[in-house]
Amino acid sequence: SKNPIMVTMTSIANRIKTVRYVLIVSIVLIILLSSSLGKKILVILTFAMVNFLLALGKRKIRKVGISQYFWGIELVLFSTIIISLAYGPVLGAVMGAFLMSMNYIAEERLSIFSIITLVLYSLVGYFAYFARSVDIVLVGIAACVIYNVILNSLILIFYKANIGKMITFTVVNLLFNLIIFLNWSRIIYALVSS
Repeated sequence: SKNPIMVTMTSIANRIKTVRYVLIVSIVLIILLSSSLGKKILVILTFAMVNFLLALGKRKIRKVGISQYFWGIELVLFSTIIISLAYGPVLGAVMGAFLMSMNYIAEERLSIFSIITLVLYSLVGYFAYFARSVDIVLVGIAACVIYNVILNSLILIFYKANIGKMITFTVVNLLFNLIIFLNWSRIIYALVSS
């Protein structure tokens, strides 16, 4: 049988380790948030992590057999526009390509369309910055429509596209981005840019 004093001591030691880790993480967060560069790094890492987790979730859904209804759900456009408006066109362009690359890796999917989407997200990230005087909801919705029109046009011109899949992606992508830009873009942009 276990000695009750040893069990209690082990429990206390584990709690002390947990508190120590929480304190270390808290101190690192305070330091990051107290500097402009640290805040940018934290914001970028947060967007990257959320995008990656969503993409991982989509990979799991793909195995269930209903993935076609989730193709257009992505946070790359949303994140790219917020980063661009808050931190500039170069970082916006880099983040667009970086986040889309992460999506491809997390979803374990590369296609002949990958180059087109990487370039388009970079362009969105670059040019969104120059619309910073316009309401972010309008910037996001306009960017989403322009992205989908250009993407679909290029896919139709250069590839034999499955029209049904293309329409499904476009409708889901437009609706999803409409919802997140209408409900979250102003709040998150205000937090990021403050």
